[in-house]
Amino acid sequence: MPGFDYLLAITSFSKQIYNPMSVGLCIPNVCKESDLNSFKPYVIPAVNDQLSFIFSQVKSINSSSLQLKNSEVRFVYSKQYNQSTTQFTFSSFMFIFVVCALLITVLISSILNHMYIN
Repeated sequence: MPGFDYLLAITSFSKQIYNPMSVGLCIPNVCKESDLNSFKPYVIPAVNDQLSFIFSQVKSINSSSLQLKNSEVRFVYSKQYNQSTTQFTFSSFMFIFVVCALLITVLISSILNHMYIN
C-alpha cells in the first residue's frame, strides 16, 4: 500500500507464555519505529488490561497475572524481518534433500515390494 509501512509488534513474555505473539500494524511512512517506541508507556497498560480477557479460556495460564513490560515489546519492519528469517541456507537444502531421499526410498521400496509379492 503506497504511503504506508507494515510493522510487526512482537512480544516475548518472560516465561509466562511459551510462544511469542505478534500483531501487524499498518502505519503511515512518516511514523518510524522510534515513534512507536515512544508510545509504549501509553499502549502497554491498555494491552495489559485486555490480556486477562484474551487468555481467560486457557487453563494452563494464570491470565490474571499476565503483564507485559515495555522491554518485552519490540517493533520490526515486517519486510526486513521476513527477509532475514527466510533465507535459503545449506541446512534448508539438506533438509529438503533428506525429505526427497526418504520419499524416493519409500516409493521405490513400495513398487519393488508390490512387484515381488504379486
